[in-house]
Amino acid sequence: MAAEFYIRFQDSNWYSENKNRIKAYIENLETFVKETNEVMAKGN
Repeated sequence: MAAEFYIRFQDSNWYSENKNRIKAYIENLETFVKETNEVMAKGN
């Protein structure tokens, strides 16, 4: 089962200054799965 979350910050400057830290934290969560838009074509 999948879930999608949106995170909104009241202070956009704080977000801009910490974007890489936030990304690293989320990507290191046990339940994080990176979404890709790649389509695998079978039989080609």
